[in-house]
Amino acid sequence: MNGAQVYACGPFEYYPYGYKMYRVFDKNSVVKPDERKENCILWQKLTSSEIPLEDIESVVYKYTLTQMKDLKSVQDPNAFATWIRTNEDEEIYDFLMLAKICENVRGLMNDPWYYPSKNDGTYMSLIEIEEKVKAYKGTRLRDRYALQAVRAMFSAQRYRECIDYWNSVESALPDGLLKEMSRSYLVGAYSRIGQIDVALEYFTDVEDLNSIIFCLRRQGKIKDVADELECIAEYAPDSYQIPEILQWVVTGFEPWGSADYTYQERMDTTMVNSIDRELFDRLFRLSVKMIQEPVSKNRAVWCYTAAFLADMDAKPHEAWRYIQMATKCPTSEYMKESIRVLKIYLDAKVSVYDSAYESRLFNDLKWLDAKIRSELTEDLRNNISEYYYYMRSNISFYYWNDMLRRILLAEVCPRMLERGMETRALQLANLADNMLLNLTNNIEGKSLKEYRINDDYNSIDYRSDFFMMMKDAVSIGELIAYVNNTQTGQSTIFDKFLNERGFIDKDYFYDIIGTRYLSELNYDKAVRYLSNVSSTYQPRLNTSAYMYRDPFSIAASSLREHKNYKLTFAKEMLRLEKSIASATDQNKKAFDLIRYGTGLRNSFTYCWILTEYRKFGWSYDLSPYANGVLKKVESIYNEALDIVDNNELAAIAYVQLCKWKTAVNKYPDTYAARYTKMMCDNLCDYSTNWVVRTTYDFQE
Repeated sequence: MNGAQVYACGPFEYYPYGYKMYRVFDKNSVVKPDERKENCILWQKLTSSEIPLEDIESVVYKYTLTQMKDLKSVQDPNAFATWIRTNEDEEIYDFLMLAKICENVRGLMNDPWYYPSKNDGTYMSLIEIEEKVKAYKGTRLRDRYALQAVRAMFSAQRYRECIDYWNSVESALPDGLLKEMSRSYLVGAYSRIGQIDVALEYFTDVEDLNSIIFCLRRQGKIKDVADELECIAEYAPDSYQIPEILQWVVTGFEPWGSADYTYQERMDTTMVNSIDRELFDRLFRLSVKMIQEPVSKNRAVWCYTAAFLADMDAKPHEAWRYIQMATKCPTSEYMKESIRVLKIYLDAKVSVYDSAYESRLFNDLKWLDAKIRSELTEDLRNNISEYYYYMRSNISFYYWNDMLRRILLAEVCPRMLERGMETRALQLANLADNMLLNLTNNIEGKSLKEYRINDDYNSIDYRSDFFMMMKDAVSIGELIAYVNNTQTGQSTIFDKFLNERGFIDKDYFYDIIGTRYLSELNYDKAVRYLSNVSSTYQPRLNTSAYMYRDPFSIAASSLREHKNYKLTFAKEMLRLEKSIASATDQNKKAFDLIRYGTGLRNSFTYCWILTEYRKFGWSYDLSPYANGVLKKVESIYNEALDIVDNNELAAIAYVQLCKWKTAVNKYPDTYAARYTKMMCDNLCDYSTNWVVRTTYDFQE
């Protein structure tokens, strides 16, 4: 089954395989240290637990130098300032003043217009700060003064002095936030004097992946992303940053789902043709290498990545082996979910579609159904209502529903169709296309029912993969079998589960069946099914705006009455077939043939809405099947002209077929010829092909 096509003027549509599946980085689970908050907590412990943290933050981080100078004299209602003032804590006040001065000086040095000189006032201020820090003899704020000292020396570019000072005081300082903040300046100082190995060792100890990469770049060991990824394994195999980097790299490999190929052409081929093959291969080898580290915290991530890349490289069975390994690795709930999604996807690729597979699929769909429901927030509901066309265009929108659609529409349904499991394929496609819409039940402020009965263009029911499958991918007999399954009760629990989550509408189904019979010229069965379509259904069709066109007119003309448009046409074509078959009057038969041929021709050209649901552009190209129908029409017209034996009727027939010159020359004495000659200044014959071209106007 093919996904929707892309058209130049939009809406831009993609194949279901384009949904982004790779998922290892949970941004909500990475709790980066809140340095500011932790520092405020330390100040609170030094002073009073009654002081709100926000008041401490305001004084420490937001006060200007002027405000800090006025702290003891101005009656500031801030609780931290009040505490310092009330308790006359000169030690804390002096430190805060020194820290604020250091902050101001360093800020000045960061000004783009600042040019450093060892003789300017700024540099001298840093020296003075350093001297005051070293003069401190207390113990309560020793670690804070040490931090200001290394900041001042680092900012003054006195890197060796910074290192020497730190080595002299480090052992006396307590472990914790302030010590770690100081060490980061020390590491920076080492890197500035060329001792990058020392800095690298420190960053490796704390698993700071970004800083590791920075050091390695300084050493010239990292030239591209592949180098970067390989260094991860060596220096920080358990870093929490690994999933984030992998997420960025691997999702860049994934296809966007553009419709450059039919899905059938892509289904069993590699997806890495257009990406950096060397990078792809190096990442796969790295993933396999890291799997060999059984104690790695990220082993599940590497197994999952190896499985994902193997599948992209058209090796689903190898991918299945790695995803099985991933399921056995201890990991987070987030990764367990990602692993299960990929396992469901790969199961669809490597399994025999038997009862055992259907049982597994049923359980997996119940799980996906639960995930879709549980994580469907109000914001998502509102977005689906406003941007539902994203989903219809197979654009990544809501991860859980995206995965349901990718698994079913890009893998399960095509393979079920190959194996003759049409009813099940239709059920699954219906669920994939309609379940989320049913849950939200809101399209642009309207309920689904209101949207569907509205006279506006229906972009839901006539653009979906489910619709395309019913229209093109299964036989009419199989489509009828599916519809009967939805109407007469479900034979299994799985049937019930699927049908309850799809869109079940008798009018919708019978109209499609009837339309397909019209396209196959089976007017008897078309009448049978179209007769069961409610008379109120026609305005719901996306083609209803074109149903004023007269199917039996030689030239383009409009109908006065066009209710039950398709059914009326089918009945008339069926009547004409019977009349032609039983005719004894050759002239009547001739005109019935002309009317029948005209209806047949128009149903694929001017009145295409009888056999199709949409057309695009100004193209006059018809399908091979439609062109075959037009050849049949030509033979029908020729048969009619061969058997007519009344000159007046023959002349009328030629005029109706736009063969005016022939009518005048062959039957000059007829009323039709005389009238034509009188009304037409430039007589010539026009072929039925000309009629087709002039009536096949712009189609939506």
